[in-house]
Amino acid sequence: MPVTVHAPSPDLRDHIRRYVMVDHAAARADAHLPETGTLVAFVLRGTCELAGAGPAPAASVTGITETLRCHAHAAGNRVAIVAFTPAGAAALFRVPLEEFANRTVALAEAGLGRRDWAEETARLRAAPSDADRVRRLDGLFRSLLAGRRPDPLLAAATAWLHARPAGARIAALVRHVGLSQSALERSFRRGVGLTPKRFAALVRFREAARLAGTGLDFTTVAHAAGYADQAHFARDCQRVTGAAPSRFFAAN
Repeated sequence: MPVTVHAPSPDLRDHIRRYVMVDHAAARADAHLPETGTLVAFVLRGTCELAGAGPAPAASVTGITETLRCHAHAAGNRVAIVAFTPAGAAALFRVPLEEFANRTVALAEAGLGRRDWAEETARLRAAPSDADRVRRLDGLFRSLLAGRRPDPLLAAATAWLHARPAGARIAALVRHVGLSQSALERSFRRGVGLTPKRFAALVRFREAARLAGTGLDFTTVAHAAGYADQAHFARDCQRVTGAAPSRFFAAN
């Protein structure tokens, strides 16, 4: 499954982490750990089925998710993915991002105005190379963002949580950003899609998954990632992946 990762233009990097082009030469099913930001995807060739939700729209947005994202790709399927920073997508969409949390929505239904997404997707498909696609994506999102910047408070808060996957405490975050807890929660739901507590739990699980991938035993993983004990990590793994750590990480 060839995967190529491309950086956005420097002026977009506060909004967009990366562009990813994924090719599926053979039919396959896959599952992806939750991301900590919103994703936009364009189907460049073939078809992709979303678990329990039918075919993926040609152009879609997937909000921040708390469980595995599962897909079934037809042979020849090709997808371009735009991965936003945790606070970056809020400057693009006119609706609270909690409306997209844990779901995939066609871009035509996502409140981005009257843009013809079928035509935009057709242009991406017709581009002669991935370098041209990246330039087109840069131009598209530069136009859509129209100079809007991510909320600096949200950007700082999500960066603070990312830097402390094993030790983040929401009370400390409240002190760090200078908002009340209720105001911070409203800001996170609107601009990220989850409450700060749920976002921190997602960051912590991703850190545990990274550590598990290095071959550490699960007790060490649990403590290093900030879980109270291995049982707590096991419950979180079951919630996110649907499987116990021993089963999930052995298969992945």
